[in-house]
Amino acid sequence: MGDSKTKVLYVIGGSNGAGKTTFATEFLPRYVRGVRFINPDLIAAGLSPFDPAAVAVRAGRLMLEEVGRAIQSGETFAFESTLSGKSYVRLIQQARSTGYEVRLFYLWIPDSALAVARIRDRVETGGHDVPEPDVKRRYGRTLRNLFTVYRNMADVVHFFDNSGEEPRLVFKDEHGRVEVYIAALYRDLTVKWGRNDE
Repeated sequence: MGDSKTKVLYVIGGSNGAGKTTFATEFLPRYVRGVRFINPDLIAAGLSPFDPAAVAVRAGRLMLEEVGRAIQSGETFAFESTLSGKSYVRLIQQARSTGYEVRLFYLWIPDSALAVARIRDRVETGGHDVPEPDVKRRYGRTLRNLFTVYRNMADVVHFFDNSGEEPRLVFKDEHGRVEVYIAALYRDLTVKWGRNDE
């Protein structure tokens, strides 16, 4: 991870329903401790506790501002995103240009149907909803952006299959050195969504 003075930006990516927030709270502490976690869903819930979806766009803007402030202050921090758009490209470039190491944890699930089912379960237990058309539209975009944009910007990528009880590491890309743990899945994903580094 570098020396203790290294500034690190942790990005937790994945489609809606992939388990990003759960990963951040339950599994990220295995990799790093005591890091501030910036979460758009929590920002939205703070703005409108009874209808966070109504303020999702505003929460997204506030999150971008908060990430920008964290970079300017030089603190090590984490944020989550579907990465279905490219709004974080400039911020990650800014972080890298000011000496940040970028570590990306990506949580994959096999299809948007599982994402929709998980979101439905989440809503039944009081969690936030995401409209099904948005989930389906973002699913492919997040994978395409991961393999063609965000992977190239990160110093380290940990890519997990999060379709089961616990995340399973599929591959790790550390400064261009790729270690593959689930070869068939890695091959299928890179062929379908981006480049193949083997």
